[in-house]
Amino acid sequence: MSKKHVILILVVSLIMVSGYSIVISASEPIYKTGLQFLGPPSEGEEHAYVITEKPLPDVPNTVEAWIKVSPDFYGTATIFGTFGTHQHSAAGYPSEDREGCNFINFEIRPAGFRVPWNDDEVVADASPVEYPRDEWIHYAVVRDETVRRGIFTFYKNGEEVFTWLFRAGTSVIPRDRPFIGGDYRSLPDAQLSNRSFDGKIGELRVWSTSRTATEIKENMNKELAGDEEGLIGYWKFNEGEGEIVHDYSPYENHGTIVNVKWYPEPDTEG
Repeated sequence: MSKKHVILILVVSLIMVSGYSIVISASEPIYKTGLQFLGPPSEGEEHAYVITEKPLPDVPNTVEAWIKVSPDFYGTATIFGTFGTHQHSAAGYPSEDREGCNFINFEIRPAGFRVPWNDDEVVADASPVEYPRDEWIHYAVVRDETVRRGIFTFYKNGEEVFTWLFRAGTSVIPRDRPFIGGDYRSLPDAQLSNRSFDGKIGELRVWSTSRTATEIKENMNKELAGDEEGLIGYWKFNEGEGEIVHDYSPYENHGTIVNVKWYPEPDTEG
């Protein structure tokens, strides 16, 4: 086989041409570092989660994440959510006003995905959606209430896989600080079912805008500038070490790591 033919095969394998744009195809996050969550802890073990510094500034109408789910995952886990102190009180996470629950969670289940919205006012359930274990997938869910009936659209690797119609659904701004890889139920003193993620999270993006299918697919493998319209959370998890994950959106809502490991593990020798 000639060198010219080899180059041609590689080009056809790696790119898709659409009009005048070229989209590089990839099946893993941009960055080679990220967070490793170990799932619900055994008795006596510490819970694992990331908690941000402040509540979101706007409604999270789009959430995107690169995730790799552990083969041993079971139950229901929170990828990103605000189930917090307006529902319950917990040591180390105080809140002065616990009235008016308005939590929003973006969850994964063994048979698919789910979004409880505004204290279960709407529960968008994409349980029929299958996903591989121990492989990177790009997961996104978009809420759009501009259509006649509101709709949640779920995407896997840039492709639409499920829609959920709803007649109600308030555009609420969650009052609690978001969690990543868990929620209030991951705190040590919470007497509730655990929602700790089991696997890796390589990147997380949160938008106040309802992203289109084209925007999701064309940008899922690209690094953002950080000042895109509607971007209210952008955690790259590219620090590789330490206890802080930085939010590269204009909002700068940095997070604190609690009992979560980095991958690959930092070199502590020398």
